[in-house]
Amino acid sequence: MKSTRAWRRGILAASIMATGVICWPAASRAADAPSPDPQRFEKAIQTFEAWDRKNATPRDAILFVGSSSIRMWQTAVSFPNWPVINRGFGGSHISDCVYYMDRIVIPYRPRVIVFYAGDNDIAAGKSPERVLEDYKTFVKRTLEALPDTHIAFLSIKPSVLRWEFWPAMDKANELIRKFTEGDDRLTFIDIGPTLLGDDGK
Repeated sequence: MKSTRAWRRGILAASIMATGVICWPAASRAADAPSPDPQRFEKAIQTFEAWDRKNATPRDAILFVGSSSIRMWQTAVSFPNWPVINRGFGGSHISDCVYYMDRIVIPYRPRVIVFYAGDNDIAAGKSPERVLEDYKTFVKRTLEALPDTHIAFLSIKPSVLRWEFWPAMDKANELIRKFTEGDDRLTFIDIGPTLLGDDGK
């Protein structure tokens, strides 16, 4: 496995390419929106489990988990020299990743987790504070089971079709960035400045 600094640089560069050209449709916004039913992803999770029963997964892998920006990212192509596992499922919230983590996160015992979720949450009406709390839950449960695993949070990306939500997304990013400080196992990878122009758009 390459050094921590190397994989952080590689993930940042590849994520900018992967997310910079993708814009997802805005969802309806509702005040204090509850988490959607995670069972809507049960078939997708069963597909992952069926694949795992027939195939070996790498040890000490880099696990990519989260929403469509992970699912549609050709991670094996972006990182041909690293052992990667992609468990993105489109449309997911952080709460969905928490719900299914005992099936698609913990069993792989990854050395590194690259996590992207949160923009679906904000677009559906969740507050930045709620996004932070859900991510804290994901981190807590991961580190309780896998205390040596590193977790890299890819910042929620600005996009044209969800531009109206950017102030809230930016606030969520800042809350999560502050949360990651002080723990060497946690990393915040900020892709926003690279995707935004000098005018902030």
